[in-house]
Amino acid sequence: CHTNNANGMSATHNFTATYMPGIIYSVGINLNGGSQSFNGGFNVVVDKGTLMNPGPGVQINTPTSDSATHTSRGQLGWDFEWMAPNTGSGTVTVEIAVLQADANGFNSGDSWDRLTVTIPEFTPPPPPNDPPKATSVAITPSPEARTDADLSLAYTYKIGRAHV
Repeated sequence: CHTNNANGMSATHNFTATYMPGIIYSVGINLNGGSQSFNGGFNVVVDKGTLMNPGPGVQINTPTSDSATHTSRGQLGWDFEWMAPNTGSGTVTVEIAVLQADANGFNSGDSWDRLTVTIPEFTPPPPPNDPPKATSVAITPSPEARTDADLSLAYTYKIGRAHV
């Protein structure tokens, strides 16, 4: 419903580059550039995780808590929190839209921007591929066994980080 004169305005955010499952992140949405107007609005939609703890001028939808928007037009920045989804949820997609309006009561003279952010789930690197090791090697009887004696071998065998 708003025409886009662009005016060099762009959306900015500080969503994390990768997420740790179940962690709560503080998020800021802002717009840079544009006109001299301080009349703004925004909308954020996440496909995974939960939006929570809205800051001033922010409203989060209920009961799904997957969308946040502005409640007044006198801001150009907004804050809330996002709780990352559970382990194994995969990449999160975030849709962000911001609007700067000239408040003339018409749709002309406004600027908006939108962007899509993808946030992969953090996966720790695999443990090193250490070669197996036999330690604490003991042969009995020792040191001078008879040629017809039975021998016993005891050892500790280490595979990667586990002991067998």
